Amino acid sequence: MLELPRALPRELYNSACIEDAVIQAAMQPWAAMECIQLGSGRQLVQMETLNLGKLQVVRETQLASVQKGGVYPSGLLHAILLHPCTQLSFLRAGCRE
Repeated sequence: MLELPRALPRELYNSACIEDAVIQAAMQPWAAMECIQLGSGRQLVQMETLNLGKLQVVRETQLASVQKGGVYPSGLLHAILLHPCTQLSFLRAGCRE
């Protein structure tokens, strides 16, 4: 697992514990996305974002089941990597031309 220094400026790196599916969707503004909480639990996800200009990296550690739906704009590369453990980790990378 990549460990980032905690001293990065807030405009480059952000980490948050999300308790609301609407906030989870809003933290990924490059996509028209809707998140709906399916599972029980107060905390939905631990989300980390890294903004490198044209490259955005998002790591989500889901703590409750969430259904996602949405549309990604053309020209955006979107990848999801699943980690085989009880708490699935999602890595999303987007790069615009």
